[in-house]
Amino acid sequence: MYDLIFHAKPKVYGVTYFLMIPVFGIIFYFIPKSIGEDSTLIMCLYFSAVTITTLGYGDIAPASDIGRILASSEAVLGVALIGLFLNALSRSRAESYRREEIRKKKDAYLEGQIAKLVGHYNLIHPLAEKYRQSVIQVTSPLEKRKDNYNPDFTLSDMRDLYRSSMLITQDYHEPAIKYYFSSLELLNNEISDLIKNVDLRLFPALENNSLEFVKSVHYFDFSDAILGAVKSRLGEKKMTVVVSEMLERYKGEVRSLESSLINGYISLYHQIKLLMRLIDSIEGEINDVIGD
Repeated sequence: MYDLIFHAKPKVYGVTYFLMIPVFGIIFYFIPKSIGEDSTLIMCLYFSAVTITTLGYGDIAPASDIGRILASSEAVLGVALIGLFLNALSRSRAESYRREEIRKKKDAYLEGQIAKLVGHYNLIHPLAEKYRQSVIQVTSPLEKRKDNYNPDFTLSDMRDLYRSSMLITQDYHEPAIKYYFSSLELLNNEISDLIKNVDLRLFPALENNSLEFVKSVHYFDFSDAILGAVKSRLGEKKMTVVVSEMLERYKGEVRSLESSLINGYISLYHQIKLLMRLIDSIEGEINDVIGD
């Protein structure tokens, strides 16, 4: 009730103020001799308007005690309503200014976060391109290697992951899989920095995909075992040869668990499939935000 009376909107007090003119005018009209014997409805409305505005011309005056009480009550209520109206108007303007200041601060904060996002994207984009190139080297056989990533690659297509990368920027003596993990580490570090340095709560989809990217890198991480095969042997054969032959013979659907030897490569297969989708989504969402 307190808020209804003292914390209403300005228009509530304004409408109430103007409604009191006909209300009191009708009361004056229907109460006999309140402002004289021959008062008409127009006269009563006029007297009500003069009274509530405290003009007091004196051409019409209360003719009885009840009339004086009503006139006094209307005048007091009118002054009170004007005061409440002005107070509500001041409060409304102050609230409007406060909201505007909050909006400006939010806009400035958002612009600052977008500026940070642009800085991180300038690093993420070339690292993402480097990662994509490394994925192509790992997921396509050497004899039919293409320039574009094939999202439908099979586990068998990964059979040449221990052979040298065909990129002129890479050491021909290093296997393609080593280039893959080094590229992934750089990209993962930059996306981790993005999560730490930018308030991604402002960009929920980007936040979810970035967190999923970092989690997936660690969840599917068999890098030690996969890279360790380069210096290992199984009987008379190099481990890399054994793995390549095993991958080449692999047919059918890729299941989550196989023998202990191939599990790391199955995880690598799933990691690449997932991370390639995520990095496309991350770059697309950043571009949507920064408007490029």
